[in-house]
Amino acid sequence: GAELFGVGEADADIEIVELLSETLTKLGIDEFHIDLGHMGIFRGLADQAGLDDNARADLMAAITSKSAPDVAQQCVDYAIADSTSALLVRMADCSGEAGELSALASDFANGPTNVAKAYRNLAEICQRLKKRLPAARIYFDLASLSGHSYHTGLVFAVYIPGYGRAIANGGR
Repeated sequence: GAELFGVGEADADIEIVELLSETLTKLGIDEFHIDLGHMGIFRGLADQAGLDDNARADLMAAITSKSAPDVAQQCVDYAIADSTSALLVRMADCSGEAGELSALASDFANGPTNVAKAYRNLAEICQRLKKRLPAARIYFDLASLSGHSYHTGLVFAVYIPGYGRAIANGGR
């Protein structure tokens, strides 16, 4: 494990992911990809919807299962406003190569202020990591929230071919 205290900027998140990448390479793990997400997007939307802890947990589980119909149904069940509901449903199927994250700007960068800020933070981190680790396979996954309820910002998971679970994960 590694922890970095006292730095709140994207630089800290980038440094941790770079250290993780370097560690894996030194261990002889050359073929891996890194999924990046951001808890601030989910937290901002859940705050906007006024959800209690139980509703947040239910909605987070539906999003991490990548089931847009289940997310949509929960949004109806919890009477979440259409604009917030649309973004929560979108989270369930928003993933791809880091360079494709900019295509979501019209959705998330124009959302509630704290959601837009989290989206811009994730986009900046993705962009900077692609430049600093050009050979790395870096992806984003807005549904990557599982097991990270205590995180407040960037979350990440590392996957290798032939193994169905993350070999490393963490976040802010």
